[in-house]
Amino acid sequence: MQHEYTIFDTKNGFAALAWNENGVSGLRLPASSEARAEASVLRRFPQARRTTPSTQMASLISEIKRYFDGEKVDFSAVPLDLGSQDPFFARVYAEVRKLGWVKRRPMAPWPKFWVRSPRRHAMWVKPWHLTLYR
Repeated sequence: MQHEYTIFDTKNGFAALAWNENGVSGLRLPASSEARAEASVLRRFPQARRTTPSTQMASLISEIKRYFDGEKVDFSAVPLDLGSQDPFFARVYAEVRKLGWVKRRPMAPWPKFWVRSPRRHAMWVKPWHLTLYR
């Protein structure tokens, strides 16, 4: 399946949007340069071709820019093509899409604690990275 992509400027840097006939297949969050954003897309989709976005994708890009400007934007209706996923991750993505607009909790009241990773390395975990609320 042929992927297409475009690079666009946001107030946070250069973002990239990739899509195919089934929907959006990738969004590169803002990078410091256009080249970095493009390299990120091409790592994931080496055969993708850069093109001018369709009317539908141009409208989505406008919404993404508004989001990066701090506006509450609902992306739940955007068609996605996540490719073949492990069933677990497919369920995770489906549930995360239901969250809508969320804010992070303040960092101050949360303690750090030690966790052992599957690779047996001990690391500090700050649980507010995992906690969202409406």
